[in-house]
Formats: sequence, structure tokens, C-alpha cells
Amino acid sequence: MAHSYIDVYHAAKSLVECKELRTESGYKIVYGTISSMLYHSKDNFSGFISEKAEEERTKNPKFKVTKEHYYSRAKMAKEIYSALQSGSSKEQVLELIEMSCSVHYTTKAENEELCKYQHLTYPHTYVAANIVLIPFVRKNIKNVYNIENVEYNEPKHILQKYGINYNTLISRCKSKKWSDWHQIRKEAA
Repeated sequence: MAHSYIDVYHAAKSLVECKELRTESGYKIVYGTISSMLYHSKDNFSGFISEKAEEERTKNPKFKVTKEHYYSRAKMAKEIYSALQSGSSKEQVLELIEMSCSVHYTTKAENEELCKYQHLTYPHTYVAANIVLIPFVRKNIKNVYNIENVEYNEPKHILQKYGINYNTLISRCKSKKWSDWHQIRKEAA
């Protein structure tokens, strides 16, 4: 289960305030723990997708986007640590935590390309990697069924015609044995 931002705040604050951890090795423990908590926190989608990811998504409705954390969680853990050390307000630290968990949708290749530019800050990383972001628009996708070269928009017609239930329909669409039964995801008009 993902950590809530408020849980990350309280845990990080407790670690920073712990006197026993105010050593060089203690700092590394605190910093590493904050970084790990950020890694396991809920992603905060920015509303933007790369042009290439959108192009892939349009060509293939099953395309899986990569959630790209455009602020390094490791670097943000240090910022959160510093903010807590300097007495920043709860709201300021929560804003840093939320930023740490912010993601754009990209392709896997773009995400890997961005690693080369981690020494830069956002948005300079995207400029250097030649990645253009556009607003994400949720597509209305529906399942269409091609059964023995006949296209069906509704499964109920197939279920009635073949006297099967929905689970059987899906099993046949996934089975190699039923090579002329297909479930296809299409953008609805």
C-alpha cells in the first residue's frame, strides 16, 4: 500500500528530530529512509504526457506508459531533510513531498534517456532529452469483439448466438485454440 503524504511528513519529521541520528551515518539513514518512503508513496500525475507516448498510445491502446518522476526522489529527500532541519512549515514540506511524487507519462525509452540528464533540473532535463510534453486526454476506449470475422460491439450478442457466458467469451479470445476469436480495444466515437 502506498504511503500517504502526511504519513511521509510525520515519519520524516520524527527521524530528523531524533538526536541519535544527528551523525554522518545517521544522516544517511534518515535520507535513505525518506527517499524510500517517497518511492513507496502514491504518484501524483501532472496531467502531461510526452508526444511520443501519446503517439504510441494512439497506435496501440494496450501501450503501457511509463510514470516518469520528473523530480529526483533522491534529491528531493535531501531537500525535505533540509526543509525539516531549517524549521519549514508543515505545508511547505508537504508541498516538497507532493512534488517528489509528481509524474509525467513518457515512453520507457524516454525515461531511460532522461537518466543521462539527471545532473540538470526539471524542466531542463526534458529540453536536453528533446522530450515535448502535451496535455493528457483520457480516451474513451471500449472492447469490440471479432468472432469468426464478424465484428460485435456488444458481448451479449455473442453470448446469445453461441450459448456461452462472459468468462467463456474472454477465455476463447485469449486462447490460441480459438484463433478466430479476438477482443479488441478501440477508441469509442
